[in-house]
Amino acid sequence: MIFMPLNLNDALVPLNVTEVAPLRFAPLIVTDVPTLPLAGVKPVIVGGRFATTVKFVELIAVPPPVVTATGPVVAPEGTVAVI
Repeated sequence: MIFMPLNLNDALVPLNVTEVAPLRFAPLIVTDVPTLPLAGVKPVIVGGRFATTVKFVELIAVPPPVVTATGPVVAPEGTVAVI
């Protein structure tokens, strides 16, 4: 089989020319000098990497009106999601 490359790069119409392209908007970016947090705004964090979280030993019962029973939401069979 003989392969002959075909080159069709010749345009039938002249290319468009833009004399002057419009300038793009460049936002002004300003960075303030970082400072320390204000005294008294945040509590001091203690413990570091060796701090542990302690959970309650037993569960605390709450009244039934406060509790909302939830379960998995299952779509009816044949339901299709189209995104």
